[in-house]
Amino acid sequence: MTRIHRIRAIWGRAVAVLGCVCLVSLGACEKRVEYSQATADDALQSAIRMVKDRRAARLADLVYAESPDMRAMLGRMGDLLGSVQGLAAAIQERFPKDVEALKQRAIAEAANASNAGAAPGGLFAMFQRPRRSGGAGGGSEGGGEAEGGGGERGDDGQRLFEATAQSVLADPYGWIERNAARLSTVGVSDDLAAVLLDGKPILPPLGVTMRLEAGKWYVVLPLNLPPVNQYVPRRQREWQMLGLLMKAWQNAIIEMTSEVNSGKVASIEELASGAGEKLFIPTGIWFVGYAREMDVRRRTEDTLRQFGERRKKWLAGEFPIERSAGARSGSTPRALPKGVSEAIDAIAPEKIESLVRTNQRPRPADMSDPDFQSLVEGWLKDEGFGEVSLLAPPPDADAAAALEQWRKARAVVPRPRK
Repeated sequence: MTRIHRIRAIWGRAVAVLGCVCLVSLGACEKRVEYSQATADDALQSAIRMVKDRRAARLADLVYAESPDMRAMLGRMGDLLGSVQGLAAAIQERFPKDVEALKQRAIAEAANASNAGAAPGGLFAMFQRPRRSGGAGGGSEGGGEAEGGGGERGDDGQRLFEATAQSVLADPYGWIERNAARLSTVGVSDDLAAVLLDGKPILPPLGVTMRLEAGKWYVVLPLNLPPVNQYVPRRQREWQMLGLLMKAWQNAIIEMTSEVNSGKVASIEELASGAGEKLFIPTGIWFVGYAREMDVRRRTEDTLRQFGERRKKWLAGEFPIERSAGARSGSTPRALPKGVSEAIDAIAPEKIESLVRTNQRPRPADMSDPDFQSLVEGWLKDEGFGEVSLLAPPPDADAAAALEQWRKARAVVPRPRK
């Protein structure tokens, strides 16, 4: 019997190991689901499929990125969208009747506003101003609003937020699924299209546009419209900060999902009531930091403008400070090889920003020629270009090769999506 038991134990372990190997192999062999972006309509249908396939994290793949830094931030946004869908699934499982009531209310409100040009519901509700209504609550069984204080703007705002949060958290992508058949695109040009709802532009007056890039169609975020364009990230650090905000929101969503799954919250209303604190506090902290970044950007851009003007004077041979009494401005123009000039263009923004951050902001307009030359030559040396003299610059080919190496060392590799 002992021998038989040993044989059974060995076979049991072998079967367990084989099962683990099979599971790992199946996971490794699982192919990445591809969603077509060959045409604007294909990209739109892919967005609908991603939602239905419970792959909302992939929606970020359909958004046009102007730079690798923006693509990295969109990766964070995709994680957030996936977590939002996960929270919605947990809410659906825990509070099915409440979710159905919220869906029916959203359908009724959409029907009432269909001819008024109102923005869509669901996740889109985060981008529209909630309308005042008599019952901000509703949707959660037995969850009535407290009486009194209805005339106070703060209480009104809180109720409006909680009412919106309930719908968004419980059914963030429901509007897309319910209105899939009503969505379409229309070509504006060979590489530009607009998204339509019932044949009319969606989200007027801004609209939702798509563009063709490298054989694929992408949704374009309206980042170039005022006043948004004043605060849109332009540098890597700013995009990274926006990515951190996406991560903070995702952490809040994950925490809310845990509260739903563990039974810590008793209703959707209770969940929505706590959502404000979880989302607004990190957002407020982030805004303070981002405002500082905007100040750094302003001072950096101002210094870069001065640097560019001083550089032009140096190339023209102007000596505004150390010029002798009899010298004539512009009498000794200079020239830099293309590779050296491009290297200066590449490193100057980074070096100036670093000096601004450490309160050592240079004043190029007040610099003498030797001081200006010393500043730029020091930058080139620090960045690995060697001992470069602006008065006796290296051959163009050598400077271009060094610049290529510099760029490769700082290349941003986008995070792959699953």
